[in-house]
Amino acid sequence: RFMVNGGSLALEWEATRMQDQTGFSALLASNTRRQITRLGYRIEYSWQLGKLSPYVGVEWLEQRSNLPLFEFRNWVSSLGVRAVW
Repeated sequence: RFMVNGGSLALEWEATRMQDQTGFSALLASNTRRQITRLGYRIEYSWQLGKLSPYVGVEWLEQRSNLPLFEFRNWVSSLGVRAVW
């Protein structure tokens, strides 16, 4: 987290890699072992407004695979308010 203009900027990055020990399916690419790499990026900016903390964020998720069935890309934007009880 970084302090920016009276608010807080959070940056996250994650990466995972998986591979099956045996072929995934005889119906997919001659029983090839599935390999998946997943990458995720997040950025969020929040600030204090009394007991409330408004925030805005963006998240990008990408999954790559040697079998096209398991590939996807997705992004989400968010806008919200957190409250302290």
